[in-house]
Amino acid sequence: MIFCYLGTMQPYVFIGKLYFERTGRILGCQSKNHSQCEGELWTCERCGKRVCWEEGSADLPEICDDCWVDVRELGQPWEDAIEVE
Repeated sequence: MIFCYLGTMQPYVFIGKLYFERTGRILGCQSKNHSQCEGELWTCERCGKRVCWEEGSADLPEICDDCWVDVRELGQPWEDAIEVE
């Protein structure tokens, strides 16, 4: 049984921290490319997916790994992203 004192912490912050401690993932990270999260969430400028700092590259840091593959490896135009709901 886990006992804790929330004090001034908001319940959703506590749940997010507990989730990270147990899974190594940030609550809300939409990446399917890694099992451990790092840093904070950011939004891919191409598809709108919310991912953590594990995503991104040096040459196109504003897009996620999936969009990077689409643009750099598959040659798809920047505008052809599928919007994430």
